[in-house]
Amino acid sequence: MPNENTQQDVTARVFKLTPQDRALIEQPIFAEQTRLLYRFSVVGYLVELMVTFLLGAILWEEMSRPLLFGWFVAAVLVMLGRYGLYKLFIRKDPAVNEFGMWEWRFVAGSMVLALLWATMGTVLLPESQNAQMPVIMLIALMTTGSVAYFSPHRTLCGITTMVALLPMSILLVRSGVRTTVLIGGALLVLTLLLVIVHTKVHGALLSALSARFDNVLMAVKLEEEKTRAETEALVVIGEMSLSVAHSIRNPLANIRSSAELIFDETNEESKSHVQNIIDQADRLSYWVRDLLVFSRLPDAGAENVDMVEVLHEAITNFAGRFSKAGIAVEWVNADAGVPPVVGNRSLLLQSFNSIIANAVEVMPDGGKLTLQHQLEAPQGRVRLSIADTGHGMSEKQLDLAFKPFHTTKPRGLGIGLTLVKRTLERYRGSVHITSRENAGTKVELTFVLAG
Repeated sequence: MPNENTQQDVTARVFKLTPQDRALIEQPIFAEQTRLLYRFSVVGYLVELMVTFLLGAILWEEMSRPLLFGWFVAAVLVMLGRYGLYKLFIRKDPAVNEFGMWEWRFVAGSMVLALLWATMGTVLLPESQNAQMPVIMLIALMTTGSVAYFSPHRTLCGITTMVALLPMSILLVRSGVRTTVLIGGALLVLTLLLVIVHTKVHGALLSALSARFDNVLMAVKLEEEKTRAETEALVVIGEMSLSVAHSIRNPLANIRSSAELIFDETNEESKSHVQNIIDQADRLSYWVRDLLVFSRLPDAGAENVDMVEVLHEAITNFAGRFSKAGIAVEWVNADAGVPPVVGNRSLLLQSFNSIIANAVEVMPDGGKLTLQHQLEAPQGRVRLSIADTGHGMSEKQLDLAFKPFHTTKPRGLGIGLTLVKRTLERYRGSVHITSRENAGTKVELTFVLAG
Protein backbone atom coordinates (compact mmCIF):
# COMPACT_ATOMS: atom_id res chain seq x y z
CA MET A 1 0.00 0.00 0.00
CA PRO A 2 1.47 3.42 -0.91
CA ASN A 3 2.28 5.66 2.01
CA GLU A 4 0.70 9.07 2.58
CA ASN A 5 3.61 10.99 1.07
CA THR A 6 3.46 8.91 -2.11
CA GLN A 7 -0.27 9.53 -2.41
CA GLN A 8 0.28 13.27 -1.97
CA ASP A 9 2.97 13.21 -4.67
CA VAL A 10 0.60 11.46 -7.06
CA THR A 11 -2.13 13.99 -6.24
CA ALA A 12 0.30 16.85 -6.82
CA ARG A 13 1.20 15.47 -10.25
CA VAL A 14 -2.44 15.04 -11.22
CA PHE A 15 -3.49 18.45 -9.89
CA LYS A 16 -0.61 20.86 -10.34
CA LEU A 17 -1.28 24.07 -8.48
CA THR A 18 -1.32 27.08 -10.77
CA PRO A 19 -0.16 30.61 -9.85
CA GLN A 20 -3.83 31.47 -9.43
CA ASP A 21 -4.19 28.60 -6.96
CA ARG A 22 -1.15 29.84 -5.04
CA ALA A 23 -2.67 33.29 -4.86
CA LEU A 24 -5.79 31.81 -3.28
CA ILE A 25 -3.84 30.39 -0.35
CA GLU A 26 -1.50 33.33 0.27
CA GLN A 27 -4.02 35.21 2.39
CA PRO A 28 -5.01 32.17 4.52
CA ILE A 29 -1.31 31.42 5.11
CA PHE A 30 -0.68 35.02 6.20
CA ALA A 31 -3.72 34.83 8.51
CA GLU A 32 -2.43 31.60 10.06
CA GLN A 33 1.03 33.16 10.57
CA THR A 34 -0.53 36.11 12.41
CA ARG A 35 -2.71 33.79 14.48
CA LEU A 36 0.33 31.75 15.49
CA LEU A 37 2.25 34.95 16.25
CA TYR A 38 -0.33 35.95 18.85
CA ARG A 39 -0.59 32.46 20.34
CA PHE A 40 3.18 31.93 20.58
CA SER A 41 3.55 35.36 22.16
CA VAL A 42 1.95 34.18 25.42
CA VAL A 43 5.24 32.44 26.25
CA GLY A 44 7.11 35.64 25.38
CA TYR A 45 4.95 37.69 27.76
CA LEU A 46 5.77 35.36 30.65
CA VAL A 47 9.51 35.43 29.85
CA GLU A 48 9.55 39.23 29.56
CA LEU A 49 7.66 39.64 32.83
CA MET A 50 10.00 37.25 34.64
CA VAL A 51 13.10 39.04 33.27
CA THR A 52 11.63 42.40 34.30
CA PHE A 53 11.14 41.26 37.89
CA LEU A 54 14.64 39.75 38.01
CA LEU A 55 16.05 43.06 36.80
CA GLY A 56 14.06 44.80 39.47
CA ALA A 57 15.62 42.54 42.11
CA ILE A 58 19.14 43.16 40.73
CA LEU A 59 18.70 46.94 40.50
CA TRP A 60 16.56 47.35 43.61
CA GLU A 61 19.10 49.57 45.35
CA GLU A 62 19.12 51.93 42.35
CA MET A 63 15.33 52.09 42.04
CA SER A 64 15.33 55.57 43.55
CA ARG A 65 16.60 56.90 40.23
CA PRO A 66 13.51 58.47 38.54
CA LEU A 67 14.53 57.35 35.03
CA LEU A 68 15.06 53.72 36.12
CA PHE A 69 11.81 53.64 38.08
CA GLY A 70 10.00 55.16 35.09
CA TRP A 71 11.50 52.45 32.86
CA PHE A 72 10.05 49.68 35.02
CA VAL A 73 6.63 51.34 35.08
CA ALA A 74 6.68 51.77 31.29
CA ALA A 75 7.87 48.18 30.71
CA VAL A 76 5.09 46.71 32.87
CA LEU A 77 2.45 48.89 31.19
CA VAL A 78 3.64 47.89 27.70
CA MET A 79 3.60 44.18 28.66
CA LEU A 80 0.09 44.47 30.09
CA GLY A 81 -1.01 46.32 26.96
CA ARG A 82 0.40 43.60 24.69
CA TYR A 83 -1.28 40.90 26.76
CA GLY A 84 -4.57 42.82 26.53
CA LEU A 85 -4.11 42.98 22.76
CA TYR A 86 -3.65 39.19 22.71
CA LYS A 87 -6.87 38.64 24.72
CA LEU A 88 -8.76 41.03 22.43
CA PHE A 89 -7.48 39.16 19.34
CA ILE A 90 -8.60 35.79 20.74
CA ARG A 91 -12.02 37.14 21.71
CA LYS A 92 -12.71 38.91 18.41
CA ASP A 93 -11.42 36.09 16.18
CA PRO A 94 -11.01 38.55 13.27
CA ALA A 95 -11.85 37.86 9.65
CA VAL A 96 -9.06 37.00 7.23
CA ASN A 97 -9.07 40.44 5.62
CA GLU A 98 -8.48 42.09 9.04
CA PHE A 99 -5.25 40.28 9.89
CA GLY A 100 -3.03 42.96 8.34
CA MET A 101 -4.19 45.49 10.94
CA TRP A 102 -3.69 43.01 13.77
CA GLU A 103 -0.17 42.21 12.53
CA TRP A 104 0.83 45.88 12.67
CA ARG A 105 -0.59 46.24 16.18
CA PHE A 106 1.53 43.34 17.32
CA VAL A 107 4.64 44.69 15.56
CA ALA A 108 4.12 48.15 17.09
CA GLY A 109 3.89 46.75 20.62
CA SER A 110 6.96 44.57 20.09
CA MET A 111 8.99 47.49 18.73
CA VAL A 112 8.11 49.69 21.71
CA LEU A 113 9.26 46.95 24.08
CA ALA A 114 12.46 46.41 22.05
CA LEU A 115 13.25 50.13 22.40
CA LEU A 116 12.74 49.85 26.15
CA TRP A 117 15.23 46.96 26.32
CA ALA A 118 17.67 48.97 24.18
CA THR A 119 17.33 51.81 26.69
CA MET A 120 18.05 49.43 29.57
CA GLY A 121 21.13 48.08 27.76
CA THR A 122 22.57 51.54 27.05
CA VAL A 123 21.29 54.57 28.96
CA LEU A 124 20.32 52.65 32.11
CA LEU A 125 23.05 49.99 32.04
CA PRO A 126 24.68 49.95 35.50
CA GLU A 127 28.31 51.02 35.75
CA SER A 128 29.08 48.41 38.37
CA GLN A 129 30.48 45.19 36.87
CA ASN A 130 28.61 43.12 39.47
CA ALA A 131 25.26 44.54 38.37
CA GLN A 132 26.15 45.04 34.70
CA MET A 133 26.83 41.38 33.82
CA PRO A 134 23.48 39.99 35.07
CA VAL A 135 21.60 42.74 33.20
CA ILE A 136 23.45 41.97 29.96
CA MET A 137 22.88 38.22 30.35
CA LEU A 138 19.17 38.61 31.07
CA ILE A 139 18.62 40.88 28.06
CA ALA A 140 20.61 38.49 25.81
CA LEU A 141 18.75 35.39 27.04
CA MET A 142 15.35 37.04 26.66
CA THR A 143 16.18 38.18 23.13
CA THR A 144 17.37 34.66 22.25
CA GLY A 145 13.98 33.29 23.25
CA SER A 146 12.26 35.59 20.76
CA VAL A 147 13.54 33.33 17.95
CA ALA A 148 10.86 30.83 18.95
CA TYR A 149 7.83 33.01 19.65
CA PHE A 150 8.51 35.45 16.79
CA SER A 151 9.08 32.59 14.31
CA PRO A 152 5.74 33.07 12.46
CA HIS A 153 6.82 36.59 11.39
CA ARG A 154 9.36 37.09 8.62
CA THR A 155 11.31 40.09 9.96
CA LEU A 156 10.12 40.93 13.48
CA CYS A 157 12.68 38.81 15.31
CA GLY A 158 15.57 40.25 13.31
CA ILE A 159 14.46 43.85 13.81
CA THR A 160 13.76 43.56 17.55
CA THR A 161 17.02 41.64 18.11
CA MET A 162 19.07 44.34 16.43
CA VAL A 163 17.17 47.12 18.23
CA ALA A 164 17.61 45.45 21.64
CA LEU A 165 21.18 44.09 21.33
CA LEU A 166 23.05 46.13 18.72
CA PRO A 167 23.25 49.46 20.63
CA MET A 168 24.33 47.64 23.80
CA SER A 169 26.95 45.64 21.86
CA ILE A 170 28.44 48.76 20.28
CA LEU A 171 28.50 50.52 23.63
CA LEU A 172 30.38 47.62 25.23
CA VAL A 173 32.86 47.32 22.36
CA ARG A 174 33.64 51.04 22.55
CA SER A 175 34.23 50.93 26.31
CA GLY A 176 37.86 49.92 25.80
CA VAL A 177 37.80 47.47 28.73
CA ARG A 178 39.03 44.10 27.50
CA THR A 179 36.39 41.99 29.23
CA THR A 180 33.60 44.35 28.21
CA VAL A 181 34.87 44.48 24.61
CA LEU A 182 34.83 40.68 24.43
CA ILE A 183 31.29 40.60 25.78
CA GLY A 184 30.25 43.24 23.25
CA GLY A 185 31.82 41.23 20.43
CA ALA A 186 30.04 38.08 21.60
CA LEU A 187 26.75 39.98 21.59
CA LEU A 188 27.39 41.13 18.01
CA VAL A 189 28.00 37.53 16.95
CA LEU A 190 24.87 36.45 18.88
CA THR A 191 22.82 39.13 17.09
CA LEU A 192 23.94 37.82 13.70
CA LEU A 193 23.35 34.17 14.67
CA LEU A 194 19.86 34.93 15.99
CA VAL A 195 18.92 36.59 12.70
CA ILE A 196 20.24 33.60 10.73
CA VAL A 197 18.57 31.02 13.00
CA HIS A 198 15.27 32.88 12.89
CA THR A 199 15.39 32.96 9.08
CA LYS A 200 15.79 29.16 9.06
CA VAL A 201 13.05 28.57 11.65
CA HIS A 202 10.65 30.92 9.89
CA GLY A 203 11.35 29.24 6.55
CA ALA A 204 10.62 25.81 8.00
CA LEU A 205 7.37 27.02 9.57
CA LEU A 206 6.30 28.73 6.36
CA SER A 207 7.07 25.58 4.34
CA ALA A 208 4.95 23.50 6.72
CA LEU A 209 2.05 25.95 6.48
CA SER A 210 2.33 26.09 2.69
CA ALA A 211 2.34 22.29 2.45
CA ARG A 212 -0.70 22.10 4.68
CA PHE A 213 -2.69 24.62 2.66
CA ASP A 214 -1.48 23.02 -0.60
CA ASN A 215 -2.93 19.71 0.60
CA VAL A 216 -6.20 21.40 1.55
CA LEU A 217 -6.42 23.07 -1.85
CA MET A 218 -5.64 19.84 -3.67
CA ALA A 219 -8.30 18.06 -1.61
CA VAL A 220 -10.80 20.71 -2.71
CA LYS A 221 -9.77 20.27 -6.34
CA LEU A 222 -10.09 16.49 -6.00
CA GLU A 223 -13.58 16.91 -4.54
CA GLU A 224 -14.52 19.26 -7.39
CA GLU A 225 -13.21 16.75 -9.93
CA LYS A 226 -15.14 13.95 -8.22
CA THR A 227 -18.31 16.05 -8.26
CA ARG A 228 -17.80 16.90 -11.92
CA ALA A 229 -17.29 13.22 -12.82
CA GLU A 230 -20.39 12.23 -10.85
CA THR A 231 -22.41 14.96 -12.56
CA GLU A 232 -21.28 13.82 -16.00
CA ALA A 233 -22.12 10.21 -15.10
CA LEU A 234 -25.56 11.27 -13.88
CA VAL A 235 -26.18 13.14 -17.12
CA VAL A 236 -25.31 10.05 -19.18
CA ILE A 237 -27.41 7.78 -16.94
CA GLY A 238 -30.24 10.31 -17.06
CA GLU A 239 -30.23 10.39 -20.85
CA MET A 240 -30.24 6.59 -21.01
CA SER A 241 -33.01 6.41 -18.40
CA LEU A 242 -35.08 8.95 -20.29
CA SER A 243 -34.71 6.99 -23.51
CA VAL A 244 -35.61 3.67 -21.85
CA ALA A 245 -38.54 5.16 -19.96
CA HIS A 246 -40.06 6.73 -23.07
CA SER A 247 -39.52 3.54 -25.05
CA ILE A 248 -41.45 1.31 -22.66
CA ARG A 249 -44.07 3.71 -21.32
CA ASN A 250 -46.50 3.43 -24.21
CA PRO A 251 -46.20 -0.38 -24.67
CA LEU A 252 -46.63 -0.75 -20.92
CA ALA A 253 -49.80 1.34 -20.96
CA ASN A 254 -51.16 -0.82 -23.81
CA ILE A 255 -50.39 -4.00 -21.85
CA ARG A 256 -52.26 -2.72 -18.80
CA SER A 257 -55.23 -1.51 -20.84
CA SER A 258 -55.49 -4.85 -22.64
CA ALA A 259 -55.32 -6.70 -19.33
CA GLU A 260 -58.13 -4.57 -17.91
CA LEU A 261 -60.28 -5.26 -20.98
CA ILE A 262 -60.00 -9.02 -20.70
CA PHE A 263 -60.25 -9.07 -16.87
CA ASP A 264 -64.06 -9.06 -16.87
CA GLU A 265 -64.27 -11.52 -19.75
CA THR A 266 -62.08 -14.24 -18.29
CA ASN A 267 -63.06 -16.97 -15.87
CA GLU A 268 -62.39 -16.83 -12.15
CA GLU A 269 -59.47 -19.21 -12.39
CA SER A 270 -57.61 -16.93 -14.84
CA LYS A 271 -58.54 -13.61 -13.20
CA SER A 272 -55.72 -13.90 -10.66
CA HIS A 273 -53.21 -14.19 -13.50
CA VAL A 274 -54.68 -11.18 -15.29
CA GLN A 275 -54.66 -9.21 -12.04
CA ASN A 276 -51.00 -10.10 -11.61
CA ILE A 277 -50.31 -8.64 -15.07
CA ILE A 278 -52.07 -5.42 -14.06
CA ASP A 279 -50.16 -5.25 -10.74
CA GLN A 280 -46.80 -5.80 -12.41
CA ALA A 281 -47.65 -3.23 -15.08
CA ASP A 282 -48.44 -0.73 -12.30
CA ARG A 283 -45.16 -1.59 -10.60
CA LEU A 284 -43.26 -0.96 -13.84
CA SER A 285 -45.19 2.27 -14.33
CA TYR A 286 -43.96 3.51 -10.97
CA TRP A 287 -40.42 2.65 -12.02
CA VAL A 288 -40.87 4.51 -15.29
CA ARG A 289 -42.20 7.53 -13.41
CA ASP A 290 -39.19 7.46 -11.05
CA LEU A 291 -36.85 7.11 -14.02
CA LEU A 292 -38.39 10.18 -15.65
CA VAL A 293 -38.07 12.17 -12.44
CA PHE A 294 -34.46 11.01 -12.01
CA SER A 295 -33.44 11.76 -15.58
CA ARG A 296 -35.07 15.17 -15.63
CA LEU A 297 -35.62 16.68 -12.20
CA PRO A 298 -38.62 19.04 -12.48
CA ASP A 299 -37.69 22.65 -13.13
CA ALA A 300 -39.02 23.73 -9.76
CA GLY A 301 -37.87 27.15 -8.65
CA ALA A 302 -36.89 27.94 -5.09
CA GLU A 303 -39.63 29.03 -2.72
CA ASN A 304 -40.16 29.49 0.99
CA VAL A 305 -41.32 26.16 2.43
CA ASP A 306 -42.72 25.32 5.87
CA MET A 307 -40.57 22.25 6.54
CA VAL A 308 -42.49 21.24 9.69
CA GLU A 309 -45.85 21.35 7.90
CA VAL A 310 -44.54 19.27 4.97
CA LEU A 311 -43.05 16.71 7.35
CA HIS A 312 -46.38 16.47 9.20
CA GLU A 313 -48.07 15.70 5.88
CA ALA A 314 -45.51 13.00 5.04
CA ILE A 315 -46.02 11.32 8.43
CA THR A 316 -49.79 11.42 7.95
CA ASN A 317 -49.40 9.75 4.55
CA PHE A 318 -47.73 6.78 6.24
CA ALA A 319 -50.04 6.54 9.26
CA GLY A 320 -51.69 3.36 7.94
CA ARG A 321 -48.37 1.63 7.23
CA PHE A 322 -47.03 2.64 10.65
CA SER A 323 -50.04 1.08 12.32
CA LYS A 324 -49.92 -2.09 10.22
CA ALA A 325 -46.18 -2.64 10.86
CA GLY A 326 -46.34 -1.72 14.55
CA ILE A 327 -43.99 1.25 14.20
CA ALA A 328 -44.03 3.93 16.91
CA VAL A 329 -43.33 7.48 15.76
CA GLU A 330 -41.71 10.00 18.09
CA TRP A 331 -41.17 13.58 16.98
CA VAL A 332 -39.04 14.96 19.78
CA ASN A 333 -39.87 18.64 19.28
CA ALA A 334 -42.86 18.57 16.95
CA ASP A 335 -44.33 21.74 18.45
CA ALA A 336 -41.15 23.77 17.98
CA GLY A 337 -41.68 25.78 14.83
CA VAL A 338 -38.86 26.92 12.57
CA PRO A 339 -38.66 29.70 9.98
CA PRO A 340 -39.32 28.79 6.34
CA VAL A 341 -36.52 27.07 4.44
CA VAL A 342 -35.41 27.37 0.82
CA GLY A 343 -36.78 24.59 -1.38
CA ASN A 344 -39.78 23.33 -3.31
CA ARG A 345 -42.76 21.91 -1.47
CA SER A 346 -43.53 18.99 -3.79
CA LEU A 347 -39.89 17.93 -4.08
CA LEU A 348 -39.43 18.23 -0.32
CA LEU A 349 -42.50 16.08 0.29
CA GLN A 350 -41.20 13.52 -2.20
CA SER A 351 -37.86 13.43 -0.35
CA PHE A 352 -39.54 12.92 3.04
CA ASN A 353 -41.75 10.19 1.58
CA SER A 354 -38.71 8.38 0.17
CA ILE A 355 -36.78 8.48 3.47
CA ILE A 356 -39.78 7.41 5.56
CA ALA A 357 -40.65 4.62 3.09
CA ASN A 358 -37.10 3.26 3.44
CA ALA A 359 -37.46 3.34 7.22
CA VAL A 360 -40.77 1.48 7.15
CA GLU A 361 -39.37 -1.21 4.86
CA VAL A 362 -36.43 -1.98 7.21
CA MET A 363 -38.80 -2.38 10.21
CA PRO A 364 -41.31 -5.03 9.01
CA ASP A 365 -41.70 -6.40 12.53
CA GLY A 366 -42.14 -3.07 14.23
CA GLY A 367 -39.74 -0.52 15.64
CA LYS A 368 -39.39 3.17 16.32
CA LEU A 369 -39.04 6.16 14.02
CA THR A 370 -37.55 9.21 15.76
CA LEU A 371 -37.63 12.69 14.25
CA GLN A 372 -35.94 15.79 15.58
CA HIS A 373 -35.22 19.18 14.10
CA GLN A 374 -32.80 21.83 15.33
CA LEU A 375 -32.65 25.49 14.39
CA GLU A 376 -29.12 26.85 13.91
CA ALA A 377 -29.95 30.50 13.32
CA PRO A 378 -26.37 31.89 13.45
CA GLN A 379 -25.41 29.51 10.62
CA GLY A 380 -28.65 30.24 8.77
CA ARG A 381 -29.79 26.62 8.61
CA VAL A 382 -32.05 23.93 10.06
CA ARG A 383 -31.02 20.34 10.71
CA LEU A 384 -33.56 17.50 10.60
CA SER A 385 -32.75 13.94 11.65
CA ILE A 386 -34.91 10.92 10.84
CA ALA A 387 -33.72 7.77 12.66
CA ASP A 388 -35.07 4.22 12.54
CA THR A 389 -34.36 1.08 14.57
CA GLY A 390 -34.07 -1.22 11.56
CA HIS A 391 -31.27 -3.60 10.63
CA GLY A 392 -28.94 -0.80 9.55
CA MET A 393 -26.35 -0.90 6.78
CA SER A 394 -22.87 -2.28 6.38
CA GLU A 395 -19.97 0.05 5.54
CA LYS A 396 -20.12 -1.06 1.91
CA GLN A 397 -23.86 -0.40 1.68
CA LEU A 398 -23.35 3.00 3.31
CA ASP A 399 -20.69 3.94 0.75
CA LEU A 400 -23.10 3.06 -2.07
CA ALA A 401 -26.21 4.61 -0.51
CA PHE A 402 -26.35 7.53 -2.96
CA LYS A 403 -25.20 5.60 -6.01
CA PRO A 404 -27.93 5.55 -8.70
CA PHE A 405 -29.65 2.18 -9.30
CA HIS A 406 -27.91 0.50 -6.38
CA THR A 407 -30.45 -1.19 -4.13
CA THR A 408 -30.74 -4.13 -1.76
CA LYS A 409 -34.52 -4.33 -2.16
CA PRO A 410 -35.93 -6.98 -4.50
CA ARG A 411 -38.63 -4.56 -5.68
CA GLY A 412 -36.60 -1.34 -5.54
CA LEU A 413 -35.10 0.74 -8.32
CA GLY A 414 -32.32 2.36 -6.28
CA ILE A 415 -32.79 6.04 -7.05
CA GLY A 416 -34.75 7.26 -4.01
CA LEU A 417 -31.79 8.52 -1.98
CA THR A 418 -30.09 9.80 -5.12
CA LEU A 419 -33.12 12.01 -5.77
CA VAL A 420 -33.11 13.14 -2.14
CA LYS A 421 -29.45 14.17 -2.45
CA ARG A 422 -30.00 15.97 -5.75
CA THR A 423 -33.03 17.80 -4.34
CA LEU A 424 -31.27 18.96 -1.17
CA GLU A 425 -28.13 20.08 -2.99
CA ARG A 426 -30.23 21.91 -5.56
CA TYR A 427 -31.33 24.27 -2.79
CA ARG A 428 -27.88 24.49 -1.11
CA GLY A 429 -28.74 21.89 1.50
CA SER A 430 -27.12 18.54 2.24
CA VAL A 431 -27.91 15.01 3.35
CA HIS A 432 -25.77 12.73 5.50
CA ILE A 433 -26.38 9.13 6.58
CA THR A 434 -24.96 7.31 9.59
CA SER A 435 -25.71 3.64 10.09
CA ARG A 436 -24.41 0.46 11.67
CA GLU A 437 -25.50 -3.10 11.13
CA ASN A 438 -28.24 -4.11 13.59
CA ALA A 439 -28.17 -0.62 15.10
CA GLY A 440 -30.49 1.37 12.85
CA THR A 441 -29.96 4.24 10.42
CA LYS A 442 -30.11 8.00 10.84
CA VAL A 443 -30.59 10.39 7.91
CA GLU A 444 -29.63 13.98 8.66
CA LEU A 445 -30.92 16.69 6.33
CA THR A 446 -29.67 20.27 6.32
CA PHE A 447 -31.81 23.11 4.94
CA VAL A 448 -30.93 26.74 4.31
CA LEU A 449 -33.20 29.28 6.02
CA ALA A 450 -35.18 31.48 3.66
CA GLY A 451 -34.72 35.20 3.56
